[in-house]
Amino acid sequence: MGKPRKYAYETERKPFPSRLRQLMAETGTTQEELAEAVGVQRQTISKYASGQNTPDIEKFEKIADFFGVSFDYLLGRSDAKHRENQSVVEETGLSEEVVNRLKNWHEKRTETDKNGVLAEVLEHTKAPRELSLIIESKHIGELVSQIRALRYMAGEEGLVLLGELDEKTVENLKDKMGPSTAREYIMFRATNTFQKMLDDIAPYAQMEEVRPATQADIDKLLS
Repeated sequence: MGKPRKYAYETERKPFPSRLRQLMAETGTTQEELAEAVGVQRQTISKYASGQNTPDIEKFEKIADFFGVSFDYLLGRSDAKHRENQSVVEETGLSEEVVNRLKNWHEKRTETDKNGVLAEVLEHTKAPRELSLIIESKHIGELVSQIRALRYMAGEEGLVLLGELDEKTVENLKDKMGPSTAREYIMFRATNTFQKMLDDIAPYAQMEEVRPATQADIDKLLS
Protein backbone atom coordinates (compact mmCIF):
# COMPACT_ATOMS: atom_id res chain seq x y z
CA MET A 1 0.00 0.00 0.00
CA GLY A 2 1.46 3.35 -1.07
CA LYS A 3 2.00 6.38 1.14
CA PRO A 4 -1.05 8.62 1.57
CA ARG A 5 -0.91 11.64 -0.69
CA LYS A 6 -0.12 14.95 0.94
CA TYR A 7 -1.85 18.05 -0.38
CA ALA A 8 -0.17 21.38 -1.15
CA TYR A 9 -1.60 23.11 1.92
CA GLU A 10 0.19 20.47 4.04
CA THR A 11 3.56 20.61 2.28
CA GLU A 12 3.93 24.27 1.27
CA ARG A 13 4.74 25.28 4.86
CA LYS A 14 7.90 23.19 4.91
CA PRO A 15 11.16 25.18 5.09
CA PHE A 16 12.39 24.67 1.52
CA PRO A 17 9.17 25.56 -0.37
CA SER A 18 8.58 28.49 2.01
CA ARG A 19 12.07 29.90 1.43
CA LEU A 20 11.81 29.28 -2.31
CA ARG A 21 8.54 31.21 -2.59
CA GLN A 22 9.99 34.00 -0.47
CA LEU A 23 13.08 34.34 -2.67
CA MET A 24 11.00 34.31 -5.85
CA ALA A 25 8.74 37.03 -4.45
CA GLU A 26 11.65 39.17 -3.20
CA THR A 27 13.49 39.00 -6.52
CA GLY A 28 10.43 39.06 -8.79
CA THR A 29 11.47 35.75 -10.33
CA THR A 30 8.81 33.89 -12.30
CA GLN A 31 8.46 30.13 -12.42
CA GLU A 32 9.41 30.21 -16.10
CA GLU A 33 12.64 32.13 -15.40
CA LEU A 34 13.70 29.81 -12.60
CA ALA A 35 12.77 26.73 -14.64
CA GLU A 36 15.02 27.89 -17.48
CA ALA A 37 17.93 28.55 -15.10
CA VAL A 38 17.57 25.20 -13.36
CA GLY A 39 16.82 23.19 -16.50
CA VAL A 40 13.38 21.86 -15.64
CA GLN A 41 9.78 22.44 -16.69
CA ARG A 42 7.72 25.26 -15.19
CA GLN A 43 5.40 22.69 -13.61
CA THR A 44 8.38 21.24 -11.74
CA ILE A 45 9.16 24.62 -10.18
CA SER A 46 5.50 24.89 -9.20
CA LYS A 47 5.80 21.56 -7.39
CA TYR A 48 9.02 22.68 -5.69
CA ALA A 49 7.28 25.83 -4.46
CA SER A 50 4.31 23.90 -3.10
CA GLY A 51 6.41 21.18 -1.51
CA GLN A 52 4.91 18.50 -3.72
CA ASN A 53 8.33 17.67 -5.13
CA THR A 54 11.93 18.06 -3.95
CA PRO A 55 14.89 18.85 -6.24
CA ASP A 56 17.86 16.53 -6.43
CA ILE A 57 21.23 17.81 -5.25
CA GLU A 58 22.21 19.15 -8.68
CA LYS A 59 18.97 21.11 -9.10
CA PHE A 60 19.12 22.28 -5.49
CA GLU A 61 22.61 23.68 -6.06
CA LYS A 62 21.44 25.52 -9.19
CA ILE A 63 18.58 27.10 -7.25
CA ALA A 64 20.95 28.22 -4.48
CA ASP A 65 23.40 29.67 -7.02
CA PHE A 66 20.61 31.42 -8.94
CA PHE A 67 19.51 33.33 -5.84
CA GLY A 68 23.02 33.58 -4.38
CA VAL A 69 22.04 32.00 -1.06
CA SER A 70 23.44 29.26 1.16
CA PHE A 71 22.12 25.72 1.25
CA ASP A 72 21.28 26.10 4.95
CA TYR A 73 19.15 29.16 4.20
CA LEU A 74 17.18 27.28 1.55
CA LEU A 75 16.66 24.39 3.95
CA GLY A 76 15.50 26.69 6.76
CA ARG A 77 18.47 25.83 8.96
CA SER A 78 19.83 29.39 9.02
CA ASP A 79 18.47 32.90 8.63
CA ALA A 80 21.67 33.97 6.85
CA LYS A 81 21.17 34.06 3.11
CA HIS A 82 24.86 34.30 2.29
CA ARG A 83 27.43 31.70 3.28
CA GLU A 84 30.01 34.23 4.45
CA ASN A 85 27.57 35.68 7.00
CA GLN A 86 26.17 32.42 8.31
CA SER A 87 28.55 31.90 11.24
CA VAL A 88 28.26 35.53 12.39
CA VAL A 89 24.45 35.42 12.28
CA GLU A 90 24.31 32.09 14.12
CA GLU A 91 26.85 33.07 16.79
CA THR A 92 25.59 36.58 17.56
CA GLY A 93 21.88 36.47 16.79
CA LEU A 94 22.25 39.61 14.67
CA SER A 95 20.18 39.74 11.51
CA GLU A 96 21.99 39.37 8.21
CA GLU A 97 20.87 42.88 7.30
CA VAL A 98 22.76 44.23 10.32
CA VAL A 99 25.86 42.16 9.51
CA ASN A 100 25.88 43.47 5.94
CA ARG A 101 25.37 47.03 7.13
CA LEU A 102 28.31 46.77 9.54
CA LYS A 103 30.52 45.27 6.83
CA ASN A 104 29.54 47.96 4.33
CA TRP A 105 29.44 50.99 6.61
CA HIS A 106 29.69 54.30 4.78
CA GLU A 107 30.10 57.80 6.14
CA LYS A 108 29.76 61.15 4.43
CA ARG A 109 32.55 63.67 4.61
CA THR A 110 33.01 67.04 2.98
CA GLU A 111 36.13 67.89 1.00
CA THR A 112 37.24 70.68 -1.29
CA ASP A 113 38.13 69.78 -4.87
CA LYS A 114 40.93 71.37 -6.90
CA ASN A 115 38.58 74.16 -7.99
CA GLY A 116 37.77 75.08 -4.41
CA VAL A 117 34.26 73.61 -4.58
CA LEU A 118 32.91 71.80 -1.53
CA ALA A 119 31.64 68.31 -2.31
CA GLU A 120 30.19 65.47 -0.24
CA VAL A 121 32.08 62.19 -0.52
CA LEU A 122 30.69 58.82 0.58
CA GLU A 123 33.54 56.88 2.16
CA HIS A 124 33.55 53.18 3.05
CA THR A 125 34.79 52.80 6.63
CA LYS A 126 34.72 50.37 9.50
CA ALA A 127 31.71 50.54 11.82
CA PRO A 128 32.08 53.55 14.15
CA ARG A 129 33.39 53.19 17.69
CA GLU A 130 30.16 54.72 19.00
CA LEU A 131 28.24 51.53 18.16
CA SER A 132 30.64 49.50 20.31
CA LEU A 133 30.33 52.00 23.15
CA ILE A 134 26.53 51.69 23.07
CA ILE A 135 26.66 47.88 23.19
CA GLU A 136 29.35 47.94 25.89
CA SER A 137 27.26 50.26 28.08
CA LYS A 138 26.22 48.93 31.48
CA HIS A 139 22.70 50.19 30.67
CA ILE A 140 22.25 48.19 27.45
CA GLY A 141 20.39 45.31 29.17
CA GLU A 142 17.97 47.75 30.75
CA LEU A 143 17.31 49.46 27.43
CA VAL A 144 16.76 46.13 25.64
CA SER A 145 14.26 45.12 28.34
CA GLN A 146 12.31 48.35 27.86
CA ILE A 147 12.31 48.12 24.07
CA ARG A 148 11.14 44.51 24.25
CA ALA A 149 8.31 45.54 26.58
CA LEU A 150 7.24 48.16 24.02
CA ARG A 151 7.27 45.53 21.26
CA TYR A 152 5.17 43.27 23.49
CA MET A 153 2.65 46.07 24.00
CA ALA A 154 2.54 46.57 20.23
CA GLY A 155 1.23 43.02 19.90
CA GLU A 156 4.36 41.18 18.79
CA GLU A 157 4.13 37.52 19.74
CA GLY A 158 6.75 35.06 21.01
CA LEU A 159 8.68 37.57 23.12
CA VAL A 160 10.26 36.68 26.47
CA LEU A 161 10.18 39.80 28.63
CA LEU A 162 13.31 40.47 30.66
CA GLY A 163 14.34 42.23 33.86
CA GLU A 164 11.96 44.37 35.87
CA LEU A 165 9.52 44.67 32.99
CA ASP A 166 8.42 41.04 32.86
CA GLU A 167 5.05 40.06 31.41
CA LYS A 168 3.25 40.24 34.79
CA THR A 169 4.60 43.73 35.49
CA VAL A 170 3.66 45.03 32.04
CA GLU A 171 0.14 43.62 32.31
CA ASN A 172 -0.25 45.22 35.76
CA LEU A 173 0.86 48.58 34.34
CA LYS A 174 -1.69 48.26 31.53
CA ASP A 175 -4.46 47.45 34.03
CA LYS A 176 -3.61 50.31 36.40
CA MET A 177 -2.66 53.02 33.89
CA GLY A 178 -4.38 51.95 30.72
CA PRO A 179 -2.44 50.72 27.66
CA SER A 180 -1.70 54.17 26.27
CA THR A 181 -0.37 55.66 29.51
CA ALA A 182 1.56 52.48 30.31
CA ARG A 183 3.26 52.71 26.92
CA GLU A 184 4.14 56.36 27.51
CA TYR A 185 5.58 55.44 30.90
CA ILE A 186 7.83 52.70 29.47
CA MET A 187 8.81 54.99 26.59
CA PHE A 188 9.78 57.66 29.15
CA ARG A 189 11.93 55.13 31.02
CA ALA A 190 13.60 53.98 27.80
CA THR A 191 14.39 57.59 26.87
CA ASN A 192 15.94 58.17 30.29
CA THR A 193 17.98 54.98 30.00
CA PHE A 194 19.35 56.06 26.63
CA GLN A 195 20.16 59.47 28.14
CA LYS A 196 22.19 57.70 30.86
CA MET A 197 24.04 55.75 28.18
CA LEU A 198 24.91 58.97 26.35
CA ASP A 199 26.04 60.63 29.59
CA ASP A 200 28.43 57.73 30.21
CA ILE A 201 29.72 57.69 26.62
CA ALA A 202 30.09 61.45 26.28
CA PRO A 203 29.99 63.03 29.73
CA TYR A 204 29.22 66.71 29.90
CA ALA A 205 32.36 68.75 30.57
CA GLN A 206 31.57 71.83 32.64
CA MET A 207 33.10 74.79 30.85
CA GLU A 208 34.35 77.88 32.64
CA GLU A 209 31.79 80.62 32.24
CA VAL A 210 33.15 83.55 30.27
CA ARG A 211 31.70 86.99 30.89
CA PRO A 212 30.94 89.25 27.92
CA ALA A 213 33.73 91.66 26.97
CA THR A 214 33.31 95.21 28.18
CA GLN A 215 34.41 98.40 26.47
CA ALA A 216 37.27 98.62 28.99
CA ASP A 217 38.50 95.16 27.87
CA ILE A 218 38.41 96.25 24.23
CA ASP A 219 40.26 99.49 24.98
CA LYS A 220 42.93 97.51 26.86
CA LEU A 221 43.46 95.14 23.93
CA LEU A 222 43.76 98.02 21.48
CA SER A 223 46.13 100.10 23.62
